[in-house]
Amino acid sequence: MARDNTSSVSVATQIATTGAAAVGDSGGASGTNNSTTAVTSTSNQRFWGTLERNVRAILGDAVGADATTGSAAVIVNAESGILSVRATTREHEQIQAFLDQVQVNAQRQVLIEATVVEVKLNDDYQLGVDWSLIASGAGWSVSQSLLGTNFSQEPFSLLTYADPDTSLGDTSTTVGMLRRFGDIKVLSSPKIMAINNQTALLKVVDNLVYFTIEAETTTSATGPATTTYTSVVHTVPAGFVMSVTPQIND
Repeated sequence: MARDNTSSVSVATQIATTGAAAVGDSGGASGTNNSTTAVTSTSNQRFWGTLERNVRAILGDAVGADATTGSAAVIVNAESGILSVRATTREHEQIQAFLDQVQVNAQRQVLIEATVVEVKLNDDYQLGVDWSLIASGAGWSVSQSLLGTNFSQEPFSLLTYADPDTSLGDTSTTVGMLRRFGDIKVLSSPKIMAINNQTALLKVVDNLVYFTIEAETTTSATGPATTTYTSVVHTVPAGFVMSVTPQIND
C-alpha cells in the first residue's frame, strides 16, 4: 500500500499599473504588479517499505554481535501481503509482537460526519458571529486561530459541542446554536470512512462547466478563406475540498 498526498495553499494578487513613458517614446508604458505566495505540503506513505525496514531493525537489535551477518532474512511481497522472516525463535516472538501492534493500529477506522451550513446573519450580527455569547461550559467549546497553527493552515474558528454525559459530539445541536445569529441553510452533510493515519479527501463541490473556443483561419489563393473552430470543455470545482488525517489512539 503506497499513498502520496499533496496539498497546497496559494494566494495571488494582480494590480494593474500604468507607468510613465520612457525618454524618446511617444506613448505611455503599462505593466502589472503581481504577487504570488504558495505553500505546498507533501506526505508519502509506504506501508510495506516502512514495515520491512522496521523488521530488519528489530533483527539487527536482536542479533547484535552474537550471530554472523546473513543469519536472518526478510522477504516482503507487497502485492500478496506476505512477509517471510528467517530468524530464531526469540526473534520471531519479538517480530510477532511488533506485527500484532502494527495490525491493530493500521486497521483502525473512524467515521467522519460533516455538515456544511450557510448562515445569513441578521441585523444584530452584521459584523460577524459574537462567540463570547456562547458559554464555555455545558459541553460547548470555542477555539479560534487568526494565524493558523502553521504557515500551511488557514485561519479558522471552531465551534463544537460534546455531551457532558457521553463526551460525544452532536452536529444538530451545534447547527441549532447557530440559529440565534441568523437564518441557516444546510448545504451538504457528507460522510467519509477514514483509516488511521491515512489521509482522506472530503469534497463538497459543484462542477461548473465552461468552454474555450479557438478559431483558425486558412487562406487560399484559389478559393475563399476558411475558418475552423475548435471548442474545449473545462470544469471548475466551486465549493471546498478538505483533506483529513485521523489519528486514533484507542
